[in-house]
Amino acid sequence: GLEFPVVFIAGMEEGLLPHIRSLDDEDELEEERRLCYVGVTRARDRLYLLRAFRRGFLGGFERRVPSRFLADIPQKLLVPAETAAPKVRRKKPDTIPSPEESRVGSENAAPEPSFTTGDKVLHAKFGEGIVVNSRPSDGDVELTVAFDGSAGIKRLLASFAPLQRAGHS
Repeated sequence: GLEFPVVFIAGMEEGLLPHIRSLDDEDELEEERRLCYVGVTRARDRLYLLRAFRRGFLGGFERRVPSRFLADIPQKLLVPAETAAPKVRRKKPDTIPSPEESRVGSENAAPEPSFTTGDKVLHAKFGEGIVVNSRPSDGDVELTVAFDGSAGIKRLLASFAPLQRAGHS
């Protein structure tokens, strides 16, 4: 025990820790609890237990339930995330900067959008669509795209979305 000054355990959510496959078997569930305990007891100075409130899955987001193992930890040992570290606040720009402002501005400035409202796009999974909105979002550009067929409307970050131009608008 106490092998590391700082330990991070991510995924403290039902279905991840404990894993979904262990939920129906009491012996497997206890093995998951033991593994969590081993991770917790390796921290010498600080232990960070992390969980997502929402997690992306199959193109959507689903709310996540905290791991049952978190309830086993006495409240007096916990420090809420809000008081554990100062919040970092980013000022969101009101408009998308011009190409000149992007080059002259800081590295954190929102990039010039590669797609604008009305552009026809192609996505490998969702198919053809039309950009219906484009706005800055934490140093990126969030695109709202109306896709043909059952894919519907999706909000995508320009830096992650595998979009290509489908034709001129």
